[in-house]
Amino acid sequence: MFARRIDDHLSLTLASVLDAPALFALIERHRDEFDHWFMWTRAVTSVEAARDYLIRAGQGWADLTEIVMLVRQDERIVGYVSVHHINRLARRGDIGYWLDATARGHGVMTTAVRAAERLCFKDLGLHRLTIQADTDNEPSRAPARRLGYTREGVLRSQYVDAAGLPHDEVVYSLLADEWRAHA
Repeated sequence: MFARRIDDHLSLTLASVLDAPALFALIERHRDEFDHWFMWTRAVTSVEAARDYLIRAGQGWADLTEIVMLVRQDERIVGYVSVHHINRLARRGDIGYWLDATARGHGVMTTAVRAAERLCFKDLGLHRLTIQADTDNEPSRAPARRLGYTREGVLRSQYVDAAGLPHDEVVYSLLADEWRAHA
């Protein structure tokens, strides 16, 4: 199994079907919040649905089109980082993430995204990463700014929330040479 130790307490691990119960429990604890911001969590309504999602994610890893990683703090799952829409020809991908409320405010997600960047730029040879976040979701926008991503613009009515209301998303990007300059 893929695992990357970040520090003495944090690691990124490739999500597996064995993580389905813990992943589902974490989503359930944050159901209202996550379903507001993320369309994919709305389909994870049971442990079986979480397992199905992780099976598809495993296929994405096999195809190198998606990498779903779990953020572990002292072995407990506290978050999620995915690199999706990977295009090996164009050498680009999109990063998405979320974090358990108990782990917020301590730089955990910023540190985890930095580790995912290393995987993308150094190991996979990608050239460009993007982060898209709802313009109203300040906690999701903060890691992009802290990590030196460039704000490229706003995609109007890009996302529909759980109530069916459209939301704008801001797009941030980071290029491999910019990452190397910070690393």
